Amino acid sequence: MSNLLYVGIPEPENVRKNVLSTAKRVITLLKDHQDYARIRNEKETNIQQLKKTLDSIASQTRKLKNILPKRNMPPTQNMPRHSCQEQKSERKQQNNTFNKIDLLEQELNKIEKRLRAF
Repeated sequence: MSNLLYVGIPEPENVRKNVLSTAKRVITLLKDHQDYARIRNEKETNIQQLKKTLDSIASQTRKLKNILPKRNMPPTQNMPRHSCQEQKSERKQQNNTFNKIDLLEQELNKIEKRLRAF
C-alpha cells in the first residue's frame, strides 16, 4: 500500500471560492496585459507611420522650394510696426473715452430722475 496521507481542510467551500476568485482576477489581469501589449504595438506602428509621413512631407516641401522661383522682393522690415506700448496707450485712450461717455450718461440719468420728481 502507498503512503497516502489525507489532511483535513477547514471550510473547504471558502477555500474553493477564494481559489476561484483569485483565478478570475488572474485571468482579467492577463487580458488587461494583452490589451496593453496590443495598444503598445498599435502605438509603435502609428508612430512609425507618422514618421514616414513626416519624412515624405519634408521631402516634398524641399522639392517644392527647389521648383518655386527665388524671391526678389526686399524684406518686409520697412513696414511700420506698432509697439506694444503704443497699442496699450491707444487702448487706454479708448477706455477713457468710453468711461467719460458712461459718466456723462449716468449724470444725465440722474438729472432726468430729478426732473421727473418735480
